[in-house]
Amino acid sequence: MHCHGDPEDAPRSLIKIYGSDRGFGHVPDEIAGVTTVSIPMDIALANIRARAYSILWSSLLCLSMLYIMVSFFFNRLVVHSLKDLLDMFRDIPRSDKELQLLEEAKGKDEIEEITTAAQVMATHLHQSRQELEKYTETLEEMVAHRTRALESSQQRLQEKVATRNRELHTLNTIAELITRSVHLPEILPSVLKKTLDIVPAQGAAIYLLRNNPSRLELQCHENAHFVLPQLPFDSSLCPHQVEDKPTDLSSSLYEAACGHLSFFSFEEEQSGLNVPLCCRGEVLGVMCFVNLDFSEVTPEMQQLLFSVGQQIGITIESLQHTENLLQSKELLQSVFDGITDMLVLLDRDLRIKMVNRAHLERYKVTKEQVIGQQCQYPHFHGACPFLECRIEEVASSKKPLTEEV
Repeated sequence: MHCHGDPEDAPRSLIKIYGSDRGFGHVPDEIAGVTTVSIPMDIALANIRARAYSILWSSLLCLSMLYIMVSFFFNRLVVHSLKDLLDMFRDIPRSDKELQLLEEAKGKDEIEEITTAAQVMATHLHQSRQELEKYTETLEEMVAHRTRALESSQQRLQEKVATRNRELHTLNTIAELITRSVHLPEILPSVLKKTLDIVPAQGAAIYLLRNNPSRLELQCHENAHFVLPQLPFDSSLCPHQVEDKPTDLSSSLYEAACGHLSFFSFEEEQSGLNVPLCCRGEVLGVMCFVNLDFSEVTPEMQQLLFSVGQQIGITIESLQHTENLLQSKELLQSVFDGITDMLVLLDRDLRIKMVNRAHLERYKVTKEQVIGQQCQYPHFHGACPFLECRIEEVASSKKPLTEEV
């Protein structure tokens, strides 16, 4: 409302219209004019509402389709993979506590279930890591312990091999001793000493079963001063005898004579083991070991003692049969020598097997000179009286033949 410049400089035409006062006839705070704008609100609001509804339904439709698509692809790509991953978690071996947690998580959705499974796996991995670290810390000690155990096992194996070699050597030595003589009194002491080399005992003794009367008779002993010289034995009492535990040396010997391995310990420093000496199921004697360390008598040692007992039993039977044959031969020779007429025993090849004393005295020869010789031996001077005695005929007919030559 304020004009600039001097009114006198204004054009006259304007002064006529508006005058020479400032403001062109207007004063401050006076309304100069009004501008009016008219807008139709109902139509505009209706258009806006229709557009809004259209946009809303279109948005809902798009969102529904988007939800369906997202759900489809989510189930297809994510949920299916999560189920496969859960199956992998379920197949991993778990502890009872972990299995219980996984069972409780099955009622939840896949995300919570896989979260629980991941927590369980994380706990399991943490525990495994701690165990691995602990195992790593003790690995060197475990290796050293295993190394010592292996060395100890090898040492025990070497000791067992050495023991078995010593036992086999003893058995071979016993077998060699058996062939050196035909008399039991010469063999048994040596066998006893060799057996003591493999048995942890201070002393031992050997008994043989004798008849008329039936008894166990001491044959030899080594560092065994309290053994019995002999013990009466009745085999009919064996079934009753072995039912009771031996209470003294005699009952233990009795049990061994019945065919059983018998331990005994009845007085201080009077303990040991009795082993039967068997051959073909028959007991021929007993080997007695005194002051024996029972802790070292392993099942293998007992089996070895049984083998030694059988070896000695076979030897006893063989030598007894040999002695019986020698006695029979001596008896037959005595009968031959008791006949005053000359008597000669020939085989089918006319070789002399036996002659009596009358024959030797008649021809002035010794037994060694004629045994095994043909009947034409030199002292007959080529005139053998047995050439015509028809031995072949006697051998084939198996009938006696008497002929005077």
